[in-house]
Amino acid sequence: SIKDNNLEELEKEMSFSSTLFSTQRLYAIENVLSKKNQRDALIKILKEAEATLQTTPEVVIWEESTDERTIKRSFPKAKIIATKLSSSLWKLLDNLQPGNLQSTIKTLREIQDTNDIHLVHFMMIRRLKELLIVAHGGQPAKLASWQVGKLKTQARAWRPAMLESCFKKLMEIEMQTKNGTMVYELNKALEITLCFYL
Repeated sequence: SIKDNNLEELEKEMSFSSTLFSTQRLYAIENVLSKKNQRDALIKILKEAEATLQTTPEVVIWEESTDERTIKRSFPKAKIIATKLSSSLWKLLDNLQPGNLQSTIKTLREIQDTNDIHLVHFMMIRRLKELLIVAHGGQPAKLASWQVGKLKTQARAWRPAMLESCFKKLMEIEMQTKNGTMVYELNKALEITLCFYL
């Protein structure tokens, strides 16, 4: 996952990967398609990476506000999946706080049949990042005041050090998944992490 929607970091990661073994990597980045200059920069990065790697890099982009037609025009070969997240996934995210272990694990197991576990992991990272932002007095972008209020209530249930530690653990799991050093299946790694923090 590329931090802070940083296209420069994506470019750096792709060029770094090209000097290593030829294993296929998956890059995840969010909200980089709404502005034309970002779309153009991404097209350039992908073309350069494709020329260097001799294969098309796999990039998953989570986008909240750009319509399918704009994406298809800029990226004609892209596979676009337009979907609304299930209510069970939102329930899982809302349950991410100490004291909710049983209901969170139950919901995690339920949604694995209908949601890709990598998407679930991505959304968990995103939620904890939002909780960290509000816990430090910030306000996540593009959220209504009622959503921010809800996040503040959820963040208060955490000890700040544990919230930060949990976020770092989820990021560590992502890195292990990317570089193939994960000991457990992703769903089991998430369950173990939740058991420790919730």
